[in-house]
Amino acid sequence: MKRGNTRTLIDTQYTLSDLMKQVEAQLGTVKGEC
Repeated sequence: MKRGNTRTLIDTQYTLSDLMKQVEAQLGTVKGEC
C-alpha cells in the first residue's frame, strides 16, 4: 500500500471518531435539556 492510502485511512478513522464524539455530545445536551 502507498503511504498516502494508509494516511487517508487513519485520517478517516480519526474523523469518524470525532464525528461520533460530536454526535454523543449533542445527544447528551439534548437529554440534559429534556
